[in-house]
Order: sequence, then structure tokens, then C-alpha cells
Amino acid sequence: MLNRRQFLWLAGGTAASLALPGCAASPPLNKELFPDFGDQAHPYLGLATSLREEHAYQAKVEGKLPAELRGTLYRNGPGLFDRGGLRKRNLLDGDGMVQAFRFDDGGVHYRNRFVRTAKFVEEEAAGTFLYPSWSTLAPGGLLANIWGARRMKC
Repeated sequence: MLNRRQFLWLAGGTAASLALPGCAASPPLNKELFPDFGDQAHPYLGLATSLREEHAYQAKVEGKLPAELRGTLYRNGPGLFDRGGLRKRNLLDGDGMVQAFRFDDGGVHYRNRFVRTAKFVEEEAAGTFLYPSWSTLAPGGLLANIWGARRMKC
């Protein structure tokens, strides 16, 4: 049970989030207005570019790898930021992907896979965003997102 002070803090925070458009209205961006970016001069900007497919291949190595370099480097993080012409608002809102770089006598082998959460599978089948994430509402406006926090899926 909330006491009076907790209730007032909660009510005030809710009112403030509804009054501030950046907090209350954060629909997905139109992909045409916010395309993939990153180029040779700014390769770090490519972090927000979707990798739409899964791959497995032997990487081409330029130069020579140290003989002691053996094992697997795993990287996990966001890998898909857009669906159905819409784009997530934040780098951390992308669907999860695990990447593996395996170093052995044959060189480097690369493989990536999307994390098959219920959210990912449903949105992949629908071809569009269905659920809100922590900084991007689901399509459909305020009414479709009234219970957004309860609709979030992992």
C-alpha cells in the first residue's frame, strides 16, 4: 500500500511524463527520414545500422594473426533497429544479437544469430513493431500504448 508521500511522487512523475513530449510521445521514427548511417570517415555511426540477416563464414584476414591467438570472442548487443519502414529511437532498443569470432589455425570464423525471444519471433512474423521498448513506443499512438509498460516483452 502506498503512503501519501509515495502516491504524490508517483502522481507527480506521471503528470510530468505526460506533460513532457519527449517522455510521453516517443513513437518509432520513419525510416525514410532516418536512414542507416555510418561511412568510412565515421564507422562508429554504423553501430545503429541494422544487420538484417544471420551469417556464418570464414573471414578474410589481411596480414598475419598471432600464433597465440586462439579461442572465441563473443559479442552481444543490439542488431536490428528497424522493421516495416519504422526505426527504433535509441541504440539500446534494437533486437538482440549474439556474434562469435572463432580464432584457430584456419583463421577467423564469424557467425551471428538473433536472440529468438517471443517479442522477436512475433514482430518478425508480423513484419512490424508490436511492442513498446524502454524508449520507443509501439506504433499506434497514445491509445495503443496506454498500458505500454505492461505490454513490454523481452
